[in-house]
Amino acid sequence: RYWNIIPSAKSENKIREKLREFLRHSGHFNPIQVANGLNTILRGWLNYFDIPKISYPAMSKREIRYYLVESLYRYYNRKSQRRSRLYGTQAFELLVCKYRLIDPTKYKVGSKLWMFAMKNTGKPYAGKLHVRIDEGERRIEVYLPRLALLYR
Repeated sequence: RYWNIIPSAKSENKIREKLREFLRHSGHFNPIQVANGLNTILRGWLNYFDIPKISYPAMSKREIRYYLVESLYRYYNRKSQRRSRLYGTQAFELLVCKYRLIDPTKYKVGSKLWMFAMKNTGKPYAGKLHVRIDEGERRIEVYLPRLALLYR
């Protein structure tokens, strides 16, 4: 019924704008902080648009990857007059290898075996532990008074 579900040009421009704003306001961050900040932006976008066996975001992923390669190269070459470790190098490749930056072309939704999600749940069960096991989705949810842990 749905053919060629791909991210629109508008959504691609929005992710580029978010990446640009993050890099613009993170001039003093070390590479770990840069990788973590970019990962939160990228992971959200990729999880939203990558629906297995339904959507086809491969072209968009390549364009986002190309944008990251170029912008991170410019970011580290322009950072200051003192040269950083990533100056004049393939900054994207080093961030992917050493600092675990997400490579959009290789990222797959649900590729991790486990994930912890922390959120404020209030007091749903008056401080008692609650466990729900969902075999259909291979998912275990553990609810604590102020913390929800999600194990896949």
